[in-house]
Amino acid sequence: MKYIFTLILMFYIVVFYAQVSWDFEEFNLPENRYQDDAGSDGGFTNGLVFLPNYYDREFFYWTGWAVSNVTDKTTPGFGNQYSAIPGSGFNGSKHYVVNSAFGNNNMILRNEAAGKPVNGMYITNSTYTYFSMKDGDAFAKKFGGITGNDPDFFLLKIKGYSEGNITSDSVNFYLADYRFSDNNQDYIVKTWEWVDLSSLGNVDSLSFELSSSDTGQFGMNTPAYFCADFVVTSGTSNKTISEKK
Repeated sequence: MKYIFTLILMFYIVVFYAQVSWDFEEFNLPENRYQDDAGSDGGFTNGLVFLPNYYDREFFYWTGWAVSNVTDKTTPGFGNQYSAIPGSGFNGSKHYVVNSAFGNNNMILRNEAAGKPVNGMYITNSTYTYFSMKDGDAFAKKFGGITGNDPDFFLLKIKGYSEGNITSDSVNFYLADYRFSDNNQDYIVKTWEWVDLSSLGNVDSLSFELSSSDTGQFGMNTPAYFCADFVVTSGTSNKTISEKK
């Protein structure tokens, strides 16, 4: 009986701490729209994930996170700041989130996801940032420079925190990397790429920090945006990790 009880107990523990995915489809925005104002909520809640947002209604700007299903992957410039360069969410889904790293760039875990590992998420460039790096613009340089030899980079550093304390080494993900001796290896990310965050250990929040080789008197010239989708946390949900394709 003790052996059977142990097996049953182990089963419930495994189910309770199963990995689940959050893909932002529940926001169900009208086609080709975005939401950059979370109102009095101060952010967007998707299952066990909370994404802080601030919108200034006097000057019409936002920081933190926005929800989007914009599909424009060809138009450069600030006017297309809500689009992911693949033209959709991960695996062709409609919705994803955009981070404008000028303000609160945390991702907060809630309820049973808090204090446990985050398996990872898919990340890519925004269309605005992609074309700024690829071709240059009025504020930022073309990566690689005139010769293509400039060792440029655009780096996303992700840190895990528990009760305000950093828990482990950060995870680095290069959204663009031109530091190779062979220019044929230079790249700018334009597809959804899986970023494994399990090495951060047990966390109750994640922070995201962008840095670029292209900086000036007022800081980074490269547009400080990236996109995320399909966040995999610990917890329970009607939607399980088995739906990942």
